[in-house]
Amino acid sequence: MGVMCGFCEWLRTRMGTFMEIPPDRAVFQARQQEWRFAQANNEEIWKHDSDLDSVRRAEKLREDDPKAAFAQLHALAEAGSVWSMLLTGYAYLTGEGTTADEAAAEQWLRRAAGLGCQDAQLRLGSLYRKRRDFVECERIYGMGPDGVWSPATYYLAWAKLRQPATPQRTQDARRLLELAASQGDIEAELDLSVLMVRGRFGMRLIPVGLRRSFPAAGRAVAFCDSTAPV
Repeated sequence: MGVMCGFCEWLRTRMGTFMEIPPDRAVFQARQQEWRFAQANNEEIWKHDSDLDSVRRAEKLREDDPKAAFAQLHALAEAGSVWSMLLTGYAYLTGEGTTADEAAAEQWLRRAAGLGCQDAQLRLGSLYRKRRDFVECERIYGMGPDGVWSPATYYLAWAKLRQPATPQRTQDARRLLELAASQGDIEAELDLSVLMVRGRFGMRLIPVGLRRSFPAAGRAVAFCDSTAPV
């Protein structure tokens, strides 16, 4: 035990600089979140909305008369407009044009997510993460075909890691992080390598984590410093 603890201490020292990369983790995570939302199927949901002309008119009102816009969007959501369900849920989250109401936001985001809106899926999952309801997180992020969309795949991995560890959960989390990383999620690659180095997925994978860690850190720094839109 003492030998292993000494090794871990050496490893932490060697990896200390890496663990702080990128320098501003908050900026990196914010940019990664923007990237994930940019992967959502908003364009498809918008184009195929059941009453697009009415939605356009309601959207135009949002800046000048948010209350009137909310009333119209709420009515359209009740009539089956998926885009309006998303915006109604968002309005209840933020208080835009109405009184903030998390329960109502959850209701509308759940309806939109159930009809295939990935933006709503991410926002709903975020609600459950804040509540630390990781069982519900798993259900929401597991919606749709497994492994086809990296944002949900990444968050599903962390929902599993936040729960009491079991061999199956740990194995699933590793597989999901690897999948998200293969789909272009830089934070998934970074987290995967760090967790490997820390021995979360077994001691035999520590060398693998070390080999992956520095290239992952370099990509994270480049992504964080990039001025290109995500």
